[in-house]
Amino acid sequence: MVADDRDRVRRAVPDFQNDIVDLVTAPGRAAARLRYSGHHHGVLLGRQGHGRLIAYDGAAFLHCAEGRLTSAWVLGDLDALRGQVDT
Repeated sequence: MVADDRDRVRRAVPDFQNDIVDLVTAPGRAAARLRYSGHHHGVLLGRQGHGRLIAYDGAAFLHCAEGRLTSAWVLGDLDALRGQVDT
């Protein structure tokens, strides 16, 4: 499911960028405040893009063990995103 969502966003926003705004780490875990952005060209949330810049905030919570990522919970402000693709 995650890969499907990622691929869907990348098709709709080919220059999609994920910037880390803040990062907090502790042994075996990290939390990041994110800023997503790019130009909406394809279909996203059921709306066809017209090249307009979209940007919205998100967060990621990560766990690792033995040098490997073991879990990732990533979210985005979908209300802010909807407000941009609906206009």
